[in-house]
Amino acid sequence: MRAYDTGSAARAGIGAWLAAYNSQRPHQGLAYQTPDEVYFRRPGRTGLAPSTLAVAA
Repeated sequence: MRAYDTGSAARAGIGAWLAAYNSQRPHQGLAYQTPDEVYFRRPGRTGLAPSTLAVAA
């Protein structure tokens, strides 16, 4: 748990955690792939991975 001083600090901190969770952390239930790897390999998926988008502070 973490206490943030402002809403914008919380948004940035949580956004950074989610980006790392989805793009860097392999998951056992996904055959040790990251969620981004699984999602963006599906047919018909295009565009940037959410973890590559900037988080507004």
